[in-house]
Amino acid sequence: MANNYVGDILELQDLEKINYAQGIKENPSEYSALVNQRVSQILDESYTRKRASFQKAIVDMGRYMDMEHNAANFKTRSADVKRLQDVIETNNNTLKNSSLADLDNSRRQFEINEYYYYNKLETLFFLQLFFIATLSMAVIFHLQRTGLLSSKFAGYITLILMGVVVITGLYRYFYTKRTRDTRLWHRRKFDDPEVIPDSPLVCDANGKVSVDLDKLSNGTVGCAMSAAEETAKKFEEINAKITNHALRYQMTGQVPPPDENSFNPFAKCRR
Repeated sequence: MANNYVGDILELQDLEKINYAQGIKENPSEYSALVNQRVSQILDESYTRKRASFQKAIVDMGRYMDMEHNAANFKTRSADVKRLQDVIETNNNTLKNSSLADLDNSRRQFEINEYYYYNKLETLFFLQLFFIATLSMAVIFHLQRTGLLSSKFAGYITLILMGVVVITGLYRYFYTKRTRDTRLWHRRKFDDPEVIPDSPLVCDANGKVSVDLDKLSNGTVGCAMSAAEETAKKFEEINAKITNHALRYQMTGQVPPPDENSFNPFAKCRR
């Protein structure tokens, strides 16, 4: 029943539309007014829609332009900040390097001044010792001339004083030349410690022991090389002897005698 009502209603609506269209066609003025009204309505809607779209596009374009300008300004400010930071970092590095250079120069100048001061002080000590010994010898010569000291005793004392001066001078010279450090006055130079070669034995992860030929001593390597050369020569001699025995056996049928001589190429390497 409900479906019949719906069909009847649709038919009534269609009939009403047909009657309305026929009534409009019978009255040309109303038809023209309706057409003009619909055209004006469509034009207004199109104009409104286009205007709204245009305004939206203008607003979006303005926003995009503002974003682009802001991004460009941010990029420019970031580049300026980076250049400023680079300049500050360069200046700081320059100041740091200058400070380190000044510190090294000051430390080295202090070492030079200390070395020069103690060198002059030791030279002054030697000159004072030489002056005291010379003055003492002058006193001894005077006492010898006056007869208070014998010539032999005065010669002994003079020899002792000269020996002290000479030994002190030689000790200072050789100690400064060979033992004293050339950079610091209160530092001694020591001989380089004896370098103990690494063991040629190498253990892998499995615990297997192998020999590293690069760490062997020259004597071991030379012994192995000479043993290899001697082995090669002996092999050539044995090969030639076997060839001669084979030819002799083929020609005469003579069996070669057994060779009881043993060959050990590493015999010379035994200690």
